[in-house]
Amino acid sequence: MSFSNEWEERYRENTHLSVWPWSDLVSFVMRHARPDRKNFRVLELGCGAGANIPFFEWLGVDYHAIEGSRSIVERLKTTHPELEERIVAGDFTRGIPFPGRFDLVVVGQADPAEGIQDEVIDEAALFESGRPV
Repeated sequence: MSFSNEWEERYRENTHLSVWPWSDLVSFVMRHARPDRKNFRVLELGCGAGANIPFFEWLGVDYHAIEGSRSIVERLKTTHPELEERIVAGDFTRGIPFPGRFDLVVVGQADPAEGIQDEVIDEAALFESGRPV
């Protein structure tokens, strides 16, 4: 799998800037992930324009993201300077640049049908108290 340049073009042209958290994600996280303990770590793969960031900030989790579009990552670092070191541009199928384990991995603007979930979940070393959801 590799990053589609179509997304870079869309973000650069401001034609796909979803800003509301996904309601299904909110429900699923609150029902199954139980992010109410200290040091709950989240990794979002393909965070896009950051629609889920406000939700995860509200929860007070330790949020990290990898996004393929450099232009949207630069914009996110401007709108969320507190996450500057925790949102990176890159190809998550080539490795996870953050150390440690994650309690929740969210496959955001990525196509799980292309087989990335298994690769990434293995590498992210999810299973401390977390589980893939």
